[in-house]
Amino acid sequence: MNVTLNIGKETSVRKPVIVSMTIICAATWVITAIQPENFQAWALEQIASILGIGSLWFISRHAQLSLIALSGLTFLFVAHAIGTHHTYSMTPYDGATEYLFGFSLNETFGWQRNHYDRFVHLIFGVTASIPLYQIFFSQLKCSNSIAWFLSLNIVVSLSAAYELLEWFAALVFSPETGDPYLGSQGDIWDAQADIAIAGLGALLVCMTWRTAKYIRDHREFNIHFTTMAPEPPKFGNQ
Repeated sequence: MNVTLNIGKETSVRKPVIVSMTIICAATWVITAIQPENFQAWALEQIASILGIGSLWFISRHAQLSLIALSGLTFLFVAHAIGTHHTYSMTPYDGATEYLFGFSLNETFGWQRNHYDRFVHLIFGVTASIPLYQIFFSQLKCSNSIAWFLSLNIVVSLSAAYELLEWFAALVFSPETGDPYLGSQGDIWDAQADIAIAGLGALLVCMTWRTAKYIRDHREFNIHFTTMAPEPPKFGNQ
């Protein structure tokens, strides 16, 4: 039984929606560009922003992405822009959660470092895997399994490429800005952890989709089986 959930459908998004999301990204970019914590680090981070926005415009001209895919990518850009404003190692997410919800994430989980970079890499894995799956499944007509397999691999590859880009940009353009730009915070395995968390985000989306598809297929099979079952024999007066 072939069941396609909303995440994989070719859902045409109207141009005003794309323009609105572009305006949100542009407004966020302008706001976060005002007096950033470290201007050199902020400027280097814009390389990824420009490449990301350019890639999104190119893809949107050749493929139909769903509203959920574009919304996720917009959220990713906003989260990234906030991190570039404060620098990833100094983004005050812990103070924000304590102010809004009355508890400290760092104290609750015993964290010793700023984990905002991990948070954004997780968002990247989640939000990037959805449009990639839609392209492979809807546009290139790959099977569900192949589409998710390719999406997961590309997410990990893009995450690794981003880490290499960060290293190269810091080394060539501004070596003295390396630590605040890279945000490793003394963790020698920072790049590997970021790549793994991005892959984990993509894997979680894949597993969630597969589980939802299995439940939906099983439910529809039961409905079909009940409908097609023969009526029990009737006794007595007809």
